[in-house]
Amino acid sequence: MRHLILISLLSILTIGCTKKFPKVDELQGTWIEQTDNEIVHTLVFDENILTKTTSTGFIDVYEYELNKKENTIILKLISSGTEGSLEITLNKRDGILGLFGFYAYTFEGYWSYFEKQ
Repeated sequence: MRHLILISLLSILTIGCTKKFPKVDELQGTWIEQTDNEIVHTLVFDENILTKTTSTGFIDVYEYELNKKENTIILKLISSGTEGSLEITLNKRDGILGLFGFYAYTFEGYWSYFEKQ
């Protein structure tokens, strides 16, 4: 019984430690969306600027700020000043960035995942 409890605790700790709130320097670089969709997004983090490009050539440029207290990334579209926030996680072990609510046009939010290049 002790072994089962120990294994359960270690599993929880291992899973819990891999997903965390990212630091700005951990985001820097290019991230490719992991999807089966026809349109794939690429995110490029450069200091406090995020450039989002689609495989169709559409580009949006944002200023961003991380809010660790709420586990969110606050995005401000530079061209219009429109602001919004998404829940964000980083799985350091697998190099996967997760954004919840990435597709604003869906009524039910879901996680989108990006792999660092």
